[in-house]
Amino acid sequence: MSLISLTYTASGDAFYLDDENIIRVYSLSSETKIEYADVEAGISRTVVVDESVSIVGGSSNLLIALTETASGATFYLNSNKISSVLTEGTGSLIYFDVLGKKSQVVVDEAKSAVEAITPNTNAPYKVWRGLITQTGTDEPTAIVLENTLSGDLTWSYSSAGVYVATLVGEFTADKTFIFTGQVAPDTVVSTNRIDVDSITVRTYDISSAGFTDVRLSNNSLEIRVYP
Repeated sequence: MSLISLTYTASGDAFYLDDENIIRVYSLSSETKIEYADVEAGISRTVVVDESVSIVGGSSNLLIALTETASGATFYLNSNKISSVLTEGTGSLIYFDVLGKKSQVVVDEAKSAVEAITPNTNAPYKVWRGLITQTGTDEPTAIVLENTLSGDLTWSYSSAGVYVATLVGEFTADKTFIFTGQVAPDTVVSTNRIDVDSITVRTYDISSAGFTDVRLSNNSLEIRVYP
């Protein structure tokens, strides 16, 4: 919980609002409006404040900046209120919870971008989630979508079709779960934990019946480490 100091536009009085109860922050007719949950009354309320949308939004790490497709305006949404994110054209459709009722908004940001900036505060595990690509005989490169591990992964090239991701002391035995997706045709991608410091990713070409390079192109990879 974090109390945000604000100023009522109507009266000029200062007040504090619990960021956990904020639903969204947006601008309408040059006014900054905050929609929040009045938990005791069981309803949502809206208040107009003097502070700018960006100042209010930047006052809490729960509030994430998004672009509403319909208006092109930047607004802030409480990440803890998001229930699901779906792809909508090049952007995404976000469903969020308002006192047990679902509301929705279409934003310009892609599904992966929304998920990347949404804190995974309630997950019972640490996670690395990203897209990996490998060319030539180089080590894989990664677009990191989310990382709550203790540090960054270091990638290395071991041999044809065999690559190693290292993070010292991170991959606990019997607590590490790895899975991949978006596999190219005639390719098998396998993963396994080597030891507490490293995991491997292997790419096998079915047609040539051997491990081979250049078979990863933005393949999804997720590593979870449970407590």
